[in-house]
Amino acid sequence: MKRFLTPSFNWLFVFVPITVALEHAGSVSPPILFFSAAPAIVPIARLIVLATEQLATRTGDAVGGLLNATSGTRRS
Repeated sequence: MKRFLTPSFNWLFVFVPITVALEHAGSVSPPILFFSAAPAIVPIARLIVLATEQLATRTGDAVGGLLNATSGTRRS
């Protein structure tokens, strides 16, 4: 039950195919395409953060710090 009460950004994945479809439509103005792509980036960035954290736990602090620095992710 607790899992259903926690907020999730996974529903923002719906903007990925919407953005791709709008881009291939060709008749969409750039601001609309931008505001469709902006929320699509949020869950993808979250996956990158989780992936670098998992790699950091397996490879050690030095490699983990390098991964976080090069990917631009930082979690406090």
